[in-house]
Amino acid sequence: MAYREIKHGTVLKKMKQIREKMSKDEELQERIKEIKKEDSLGSKVVESSYMKLTAIIECDVNKSKDCSDKNSKLYEAWSHNKNYCRYFVNTILTGKGLRWVNASIGVALIILFFATISPHIGIEEPSPYIWWPLFTFLVVTIFIPIRLLYMSEKVGNMLIGGNSQKGLIEKLEEEFNADYNQYLKEKAKNSPVPDTN
Repeated sequence: MAYREIKHGTVLKKMKQIREKMSKDEELQERIKEIKKEDSLGSKVVESSYMKLTAIIECDVNKSKDCSDKNSKLYEAWSHNKNYCRYFVNTILTGKGLRWVNASIGVALIILFFATISPHIGIEEPSPYIWWPLFTFLVVTIFIPIRLLYMSEKVGNMLIGGNSQKGLIEKLEEEFNADYNQYLKEKAKNSPVPDTN
């Protein structure tokens, strides 16, 4: 379950969909370029909300340091929650979660194989020096996938929502759209009315 959650997480699919939608919206891209050239308060607000949204949906494995940088847009976008940000970047995006799950499964299988064949290879009396470390390893190999599943689900719910709650990406999209619409209204209001005489 943990393997499937990390590998086929709906979080990454959602990020990809929004990235594609925004990159194909040529009108939006042109307007963002224009906004970046301006120096008004409204344009700065729009640019800031746009940068927070893109900081998450375009996040990659090189952004781990940004999770702790209080001046970065990624840190802002994660609502200053650096631990979940780091988990997302370091575990889900890098694929380390998959490697940990694979390693856990491998170790568990080796331990179970050894426990199965030990009576057949002359190990009749269970030695605590052998079995306690093996039992500890087995518990750890069970705990790691459960922990990864829990964290992946929690981070996923934070990003794309769950249980009728809005996710961070949706909130940032709404914030950007609201700021952008407000900017357009203010720009239309402040634009000089053409003289018809």
